[in-house]
Amino acid sequence: MTVKVTIDEILHLDCFKSLLQKYRDFTSCYREIKINSIVGKKSEFEISELNPPIVCGFETPEKSNYNIFRLKDSCFAIKSIDMVVNDKLVVLEINLYIKVLDTDNGKLLREIIDQVDFRLFTMTNPKEVYGFYASASIRPSA
Repeated sequence: MTVKVTIDEILHLDCFKSLLQKYRDFTSCYREIKINSIVGKKSEFEISELNPPIVCGFETPEKSNYNIFRLKDSCFAIKSIDMVVNDKLVVLEINLYIKVLDTDNGKLLREIIDQVDFRLFTMTNPKEVYGFYASASIRPSA
């Protein structure tokens, strides 16, 4: 299943480096994207077959959302990521290919998938993306 990520703020590609640098596809794409930015081109790239996959969960009311990364609380795993960046290396679009997990939260996600926004989990100082989460108007039970 492919889902589009809602991007609420301007993020530079370097904000994703700590999350994605362990994947070989990102390292090779990153060099090409830097060259494209020098010549003023927009870039689209895919990081396929994320192994290990990035495991994600629902947004929680607490400010520290570290439990979105715990397997027992998770609801989906990211298998691949498509990104579009402009010539200034600002991320314009992100699409995730996900697998809904067979956890309790995964079962809930299957039921409400049409009511969910997929968002970035970021920290502000320094600005960094640590993962993704599902944000829904219906909260999962604790």
